[in-house]
Amino acid sequence: MVRQTTTERRADQAETAGIGHPATRQRVWGWMFMDWAQQPYATLGLTFIFSPYFAAVAAEWYLGSGLTEDSAKAHAQGLWSSAQTVSGLFIAFTAPLLGAWADASGRKMPWFWGFSVIATLCAAALWFLMP
Repeated sequence: MVRQTTTERRADQAETAGIGHPATRQRVWGWMFMDWAQQPYATLGLTFIFSPYFAAVAAEWYLGSGLTEDSAKAHAQGLWSSAQTVSGLFIAFTAPLLGAWADASGRKMPWFWGFSVIATLCAAALWFLMP
């Protein structure tokens, strides 16, 4: 009987599970730090900066269309809520498909950089947003 090293055993287990090569600690830490760095953007940008801005602009539009102030604010918040629901459902339905596609391609870094560029361009475009 040939004795396997821990690395060889983990590689065999990963291959048997269908996940390819086992992730190294460096890669795991890299993904954890990427997620850690991305979360403040989503939390601050969507929750505390863009959401009140959107609600204020939409409320002004609803006020201009003849609604009362309270009704305009409620409609604006409802519109924001609907937009967040649609985007959340879009992500929920497409993420598994895109993840499987990226995994099947075996090349994750082009996907990482592609979506990083898209996120950066979208964040930069917020600077030019006008009511």
